[in-house]
Amino acid sequence: MDKPRIGIAISTTREGRFGEEPARWMLDVASRRTDLDFEIVDLRDYPLPLFGETNSPTHDGTSGSEVASRWKHKMAELDGYLFVTAEYNHSVPGVLKNALDHAYPEFNRKPAAFVGYGGVGGARAVEQLRLICIELQMAPTRTAVHIGMEPYLAVSQEGKVLSDFDFLGKSAVATLEELAWWTRTLKVGRAQEVEMDREVDEVLEFWFGSEGEPGYGEFREEWFSAEPEFDREIRARFLETYARARAGRLDHWQERPRSALALVIVLDQFSRNMFRGTPGMYEADEKARAVARSAVENGFDQELPPFQRWFLYMPSLHSEDLGDQRRAVELFERLEDHQPGDDRHKEWHLRTIERFGRFPHRNEILVRQSTLEEVEFLEEQARSREKV
Repeated sequence: MDKPRIGIAISTTREGRFGEEPARWMLDVASRRTDLDFEIVDLRDYPLPLFGETNSPTHDGTSGSEVASRWKHKMAELDGYLFVTAEYNHSVPGVLKNALDHAYPEFNRKPAAFVGYGGVGGARAVEQLRLICIELQMAPTRTAVHIGMEPYLAVSQEGKVLSDFDFLGKSAVATLEELAWWTRTLKVGRAQEVEMDREVDEVLEFWFGSEGEPGYGEFREEWFSAEPEFDREIRARFLETYARARAGRLDHWQERPRSALALVIVLDQFSRNMFRGTPGMYEADEKARAVARSAVENGFDQELPPFQRWFLYMPSLHSEDLGDQRRAVELFERLEDHQPGDDRHKEWHLRTIERFGRFPHRNEILVRQSTLEEVEFLEEQARSREKV
């Protein structure tokens, strides 16, 4: 893995600024480390306009400004940030706040450390900057370097250098150590998230197709028919994914709408294809219901299109619990006319559970003794299928 890259950002652009001194000093201290690469990012090189985009970077990554595009690209390249900030009126310089406003996803899940200078060591500016970084989904470090008025004046007026102050050197080393830990940890986490997104996309694109392709969002016969070739393909591609999901190793997929849906499909749908005609068809049903229930309680279903939401509700429909069946009817009624396939048997599952307390067609697979009434029911179902 390439060494993580840290940007040392100079937060002021005015003439006669002091910020270059602590930035270059920190770069010198940081260069003694072998686990990270450091570079100075100077806001003078990014003369950003005042933020005035129509859409927030939170929702739209495009930008009408070439400079803003370059800035966001640079922020995306970096694995962490060390902000060297002055304190203006108990807060950060306006050019820094403006630069931070121009980006969002580029900063997410990356660490931020701080060097403050000025009155009280820039402590108030650093505190404000920590809050801004949290809102941008960065992880601000607790440790920081605070250059108070004594070293500030000594450097700016008396010809001294920051390395003359041992206490600042100790703070710098401690800050870089904490920044390094968070940088390594979050870089691994982001890589795992990228891998999760890849796996989630693979599941959803296999099941639904790709957006924009013919048939996307439409009913697929393979979903509800016993096609040996389709079953074999699922087993070949997703058996290992299913094993990890059932063992709880994919529980983190529950945290977002699309990944929660993918987890439900693996547990509730793929299992029926991979283990058709065996008890394995139902082994993950309880876990699938728990994942689906949590997703609905968190409102994830409302963030999915109806044809995908349908499968988030299926675990309740597969349950042999009467309460789950009644809940399933309520959930499917939310979909109105968006249910795939023939909905004439919309409440068949509910009526069957009300009558028998279980699905008789599972008895043979699960080695359960059928009652006479269940045998007659199954024979009647078989005759109905023959007529069709």
